[in-house]
Amino acid sequence: TVFESEQLSQLIERGLKNSPTIQAASAALKQAMENINVGMGNFYPSIDAQFTTIREKQSGASMGVNSPSLLFNVYNASLNMSYSPDIFGGVRRQIEALGAEADNKRYELE
Repeated sequence: TVFESEQLSQLIERGLKNSPTIQAASAALKQAMENINVGMGNFYPSIDAQFTTIREKQSGASMGVNSPSLLFNVYNASLNMSYSPDIFGGVRRQIEALGAEADNKRYELE
């Protein structure tokens, strides 16, 4: 606009729009924002559930007797839950640090 050249302004605008640096900065900002969401998950309990099934065949000869083989199923279910209270504010400080990193990425994009 300083040189009053429409052609030059369009060229600069197209260059900024297709700049890999700007695209990379935008992607870094999105990643930083998602890291904040991940960090917020530390305030909630973690729950893990598993269910496994095993089918086994045990030979009667392994017990020292001459009997037919035993075929049986083993089912195992487990539920694990863990929670770490944020007594000393470590999780809050971590989220604040992630927020500061997101602010930094936002300023880099600008």
